[in-house]
Amino acid sequence: VSSHLYYYAKLVLVRVDIGYRKDVRHLFSMDDLMAGRERLFSKRANHPCFDNLLGYVWAIEEGIRKGPHCHILLIFDGSVVRADMRLARGICNLWDNDVSEGYGCSWSTNLNKQNLKDLGIGMIERADADACSKAVFFATYLTKNPHHPEQMRDPQYVRMKPPSAREFGTSQDDFPLVK
Repeated sequence: VSSHLYYYAKLVLVRVDIGYRKDVRHLFSMDDLMAGRERLFSKRANHPCFDNLLGYVWAIEEGIRKGPHCHILLIFDGSVVRADMRLARGICNLWDNDVSEGYGCSWSTNLNKQNLKDLGIGMIERADADACSKAVFFATYLTKNPHHPEQMRDPQYVRMKPPSAREFGTSQDDFPLVK
């Protein structure tokens, strides 16, 4: 996030969590979630929800209550994109109905941002040091310690990781930093 803020005066940050509905969660494995995440990312070349996407960060977790799920932070060019809630709805709809074939459930912090303070998502302008600091801090949620005391109510970590699977990744290799 901070690297993109160095190169772009404005960013739009969209946070989406994807997983499977509670009533069908038992039918899906961690492998299914990882494959679904890849199918979602493969749509970025031709789906309008991903227009002006600069990069993304993802983290896979597994909670007792939520089961396997993936947190995704998408970074868009804020000089072109403005409607973070529209993008969040579009990406959630794409996951829920298309990529997961109707079995998915998703949630976006952007759709509830008016009720949350000190968020660091939506439009972030490089000139606003406070907003930039909040955005970088918000992005660190994806790298949180699952064994921290605050996480003990429902520890979020991958309990059964498939061989050679990663729990965290970025689009670093997929996109050039500067156009």
